[in-house]
Amino acid sequence: DRMEKLATVDGLACYTDHGFSISPALPLTPEVFRELTLDNMLEFSIPYEKYWKSNKQLLGNVEKNTFYFTFETINVYTSSQCPNRCGYCNGKFLDAAQQSKAKLCFLSHEEIFQLVSTLVQKHHPKLIYFSDDDFLFSKPRAKDFARRIIAAKKEGTFPQHIDFGCQSRVVNLLKNGQPDSEFLELLAVAGFKPITVGAESCTPSLLQTPIMNKGGYTSEQVFALSKAMLDKHIVGGVNFMLMLPDSTRQEVVSDLESAYQLLMLGIEIRVTVRVLAHFGAPALNLPQYAVQHTTVTSPLNGNSVDLPYSFLLNDPEMGAVCTRYERLLPVVEQEIAEKYHLPERRRNSFFGLTRCLTLARALDDNELCDKFQQATDLWFTHTC
Repeated sequence: DRMEKLATVDGLACYTDHGFSISPALPLTPEVFRELTLDNMLEFSIPYEKYWKSNKQLLGNVEKNTFYFTFETINVYTSSQCPNRCGYCNGKFLDAAQQSKAKLCFLSHEEIFQLVSTLVQKHHPKLIYFSDDDFLFSKPRAKDFARRIIAAKKEGTFPQHIDFGCQSRVVNLLKNGQPDSEFLELLAVAGFKPITVGAESCTPSLLQTPIMNKGGYTSEQVFALSKAMLDKHIVGGVNFMLMLPDSTRQEVVSDLESAYQLLMLGIEIRVTVRVLAHFGAPALNLPQYAVQHTTVTSPLNGNSVDLPYSFLLNDPEMGAVCTRYERLLPVVEQEIAEKYHLPERRRNSFFGLTRCLTLARALDDNELCDKFQQATDLWFTHTC
């Protein structure tokens, strides 16, 4: 009887005697979104200071010479979902949850300024990180916010030392095919330090595949943008997705080469090997992509269900490489951690480098192995 009542709750999926029951969530409105992301954040007293103290004790000696790092970080969200539609991403999860097309809701630049000003006054962080998938999706909003921050810092009403960080798409930081120098300068002066872009691949043929559904940029533009960010003293990061279902050996090698070159520029790479099959990802409905499932068993009633886990590679040779990679990864991680005396809790740079080095070994590519060993030496024995 209790389960039958639960089955009527908005936004809840549960299993009853009659099978699975899904009750759609109520449609998200701008008013509700503003209440959740602005009003509540202004009203609540979140103990960030306790969190930072606990992290300092837990993390200890983090490799602080790699990428931007500070314990005193506050993460905020300014939009309800990503407006883009990458094939591998479940960014449209609200559509499925409310079983109708969800409206994109987002805070205005003035609301964002009000939010960060209050958080800074209450908690004195060093970094405000915008955790939206694509914070810079609206250049006018980002520019207005940056100008507001610059003016407040000049007036002395906003602390000079506060930094901002975000992630975004490559195309948002381009103008007429070139890095948007004016936009980057504005962000840099406002205090944006770590900015990560989701390039995912530097291979045009892979960007155009249905599972990616990205594009509008080339590898040359990714490199030009990376250099432009470094020139503006922005700490740049680039996301890579290796071993895509459509990948050939040549394409994987090409992307590994691009990742190495970016590392040698001083750009941190964040690497995903294989593509996870998240619920709501458009590619789950495409017949050309096979999915590996994982079985989940309920500890309460023993019922089991197969859930999508990751997309399989279409090329059998690359599937075998992926199997070797998964076997080698823990060995390489331990080897690198011991060689460079890295702490137990590790940063993105560790995972990016070890995944690339492991994949190079799985490919039996000695030249790439040497290159990523060189990059590893640089990142963990020198200050970048």
